[in-house]
Amino acid sequence: MHRRTTDTPECLGDPALNRADEVTFEGLLRAGRFDQGLFTDSGGVLTAVALPGDPAPGTTESFSFFDLAFPASLNRWGEVAFTVIL
Repeated sequence: MHRRTTDTPECLGDPALNRADEVTFEGLLRAGRFDQGLFTDSGGVLTAVALPGDPAPGTTESFSFFDLAFPASLNRWGEVAFTVIL
């Protein structure tokens, strides 16, 4: 699930960058509430990739506490890969 956000997250870890200058990073939203999640920025458009409460693809679970087990990666097509503990 990808959705645009106008909030500005604080970067919490090492960002991943691809050849198209797109970036993905673990961040913390501070606008109105505190949500730790995974975000991408492509051409100045900030998108939330995964936030607490979002459904985890391919499961019946949702992300409850967001903590990346390993750094996220970003391929040349802008697809994000990440591992979390549900």
